[in-house]
Amino acid sequence: MANKKQLTTIGSTTEIDFVGYGFSDVPAKVDTGADRSSVWVSDLELEDEELSFSFFDEGHPLYSGKRVTIKEFEKTIIKSSTGHREQRFRAKFKIKINERTLTTYFTLSDRSKSTYPVLIGRKTIAGKFLVDVSKDEPEYSHAKSMNKLLTTNVTKNVDQPHLKVGILSRGPSNYSTKRLVYALQARGHEAIVVNHAECYVDIEQDNPDVRYRGEDISGLDAIIPRIGSGITRYGSAIVRQFEMMGVFTVAKSIAIERSRNKLRSLQLLSKSGVGIPKTIFSRETDAVDDLIEQIGAPMVIKVAQGTHGRGVVLADNEKSAKSVIQAFYVEKVSILLQEFIKEAAGEDIRAFVIGGKVVASMRRKSLGDDFRSNIHQGGTGSEVKLTAAERKTAIKAAKAMGLDVCGIDMVRSERGPLVLEANSSPGLQGIEQITEHDIATAIVQFIEDNVGKKRRKDTVGA
Repeated sequence: MANKKQLTTIGSTTEIDFVGYGFSDVPAKVDTGADRSSVWVSDLELEDEELSFSFFDEGHPLYSGKRVTIKEFEKTIIKSSTGHREQRFRAKFKIKINERTLTTYFTLSDRSKSTYPVLIGRKTIAGKFLVDVSKDEPEYSHAKSMNKLLTTNVTKNVDQPHLKVGILSRGPSNYSTKRLVYALQARGHEAIVVNHAECYVDIEQDNPDVRYRGEDISGLDAIIPRIGSGITRYGSAIVRQFEMMGVFTVAKSIAIERSRNKLRSLQLLSKSGVGIPKTIFSRETDAVDDLIEQIGAPMVIKVAQGTHGRGVVLADNEKSAKSVIQAFYVEKVSILLQEFIKEAAGEDIRAFVIGGKVVASMRRKSLGDDFRSNIHQGGTGSEVKLTAAERKTAIKAAKAMGLDVCGIDMVRSERGPLVLEANSSPGLQGIEQITEHDIATAIVQFIEDNVGKKRRKDTVGA
């Protein structure tokens, strides 16, 4: 039995490393009243006895968007103080606390409402650590700096009718969600955050309804969908129900779904005359050599449903391209083969389009030899002035996708701007911090200018 001399003393808060996952100095709350430890994860999915998720969520400084897949985990049922029961997952992780390494179980949960993304419970510290509550807590500077940033650059005091706006988001503490709440409140509107994953619809003739946590959601003038990639179909169905109720939406359900399908997006962009990299779509075929010949090496190979730079591989030569393609085929995954734009040099441009106008734009550059420029993958950003051709392309791409509010990603090539994708739920943190443009208020102003008006029909046709 361990004695106190063998125990490591820690405070009521500490910082931990997740060994093998690239996360260090993660702020953690130590709670001896809690039985088990928990860690904040997002976009959790269970498929074929494999559990996949991302650590933290959009807006948190440690969030990378990278997917983690594990095969060894436990299922458990958690009962809340209100009697609500839900299934949770537990998994073992190797962590380091105060230079002491151990392996312990963590419950995978949504800690977006908590100050600390990690909770350390008594089963983790028992026999290993001594908690000294008198020790000074390390400053969790992210929370302080985030609150300061969230409340800056908000345009206030306008003579507008009071609106009740629902923000469909699974992360109430995300930067984007909080910014939209502040912007709405600053302009005299009521903002409510609704976790669309917990909504359910009442489908009845001439009486559509959306219910949330046992109550119907009524009286909304507009919604701002922040639908994550892992819940596109369900989230879009909730948006569609609001549309049936006559509620104005910043992004239409059909536009959200088409934007998440890379093949569908590229087909529509191509049809509309928007410049795109040459692309081939494939699932399983014996003509792998012909696929490679049509694109040429090097080439970019993407999973058709990937996001944030996930599921994207650069094949430098024909041999490696063939190996990657065959590996995807084994997993029965639909893939896109795309020409590699060498002159882009690991850079792309994010143009933020609202109501047919580009309101801000930034250049994103990859770090090191990673060709992916996504900030979720560690890329860096800077404000950029678009050329007339780039601005025109971004607006044309948004229109082609039927998106009034979106992020258009494109690269500069020798033959002009080429669009990579349209994001129907673009994050605000990176582009607002980099460009210092108040995009949240611009979105609210778009709602003010259009709510109650007859909406033009979606004429994309796909």
